[in-house]
Amino acid sequence: MISLDQVEKRYEQGGAVVHALRSTTLDLRGGDFVAVVGPSGSGKSTLLSVLGAMLNPSAGRVVLDGTSVYEIGVAERARVRNERIGFVFQNFNLVPWMTALENVELPLRLYGGSRAERRGRALELLEHFGLADRVGHRPSELSAGQQQRVALARTLVTRPTLVLADEPTGNLDPASRNLVLQTLTDFRDDDRAIVLVTHDPAVSRAADRILTISDGLLEESKAASEIGLASDVA
Repeated sequence: MISLDQVEKRYEQGGAVVHALRSTTLDLRGGDFVAVVGPSGSGKSTLLSVLGAMLNPSAGRVVLDGTSVYEIGVAERARVRNERIGFVFQNFNLVPWMTALENVELPLRLYGGSRAERRGRALELLEHFGLADRVGHRPSELSAGQQQRVALARTLVTRPTLVLADEPTGNLDPASRNLVLQTLTDFRDDDRAIVLVTHDPAVSRAADRILTISDGLLEESKAASEIGLASDVA
């Protein structure tokens, strides 16, 4: 699936070197649901950007499905990112003048296919998220929980092999949070993996595997069930 081999990210700031990500080796396989837990400024967003083919590391290699993503051209890297990686953000990033249905359909326009096929896939996901009666609503007409569900449907509609979720439950009520986490859990399979970044240890209980990050140093933790964080997502 995806691996990091001795990956580092360094910045120069005021004449000093800042280690946003220290030498990191990580292997993720299909079926993995990994939570990365750490405080603000610990390196979580840097790690996610490197995994997502958006930020060139200062050292090391990132290999996704056999492709070293930072050793190919920018256009090819964008294609790999669009076809194989899905992103879920805390701030939703929905297009404000589009309806929920149009927002979910949007990524599929890059892949061709008939309008009926695109619409059918988008409607299927919106119905799964309990939004069948909101397909014609714009983001400003939806609650925060509903907007996040639309954003998640938009991410999953292309069936990416790797989903990177950056604090996806930070603005949600408990019911919406549980639905998002349960959907991520259900989505992973032998061909797909989930990486969820959070500062909240309670959210990490949805994952099978927990990594902690502090001062750019990533470390493997025990499985959630081994440290008393068995999932209560219903």
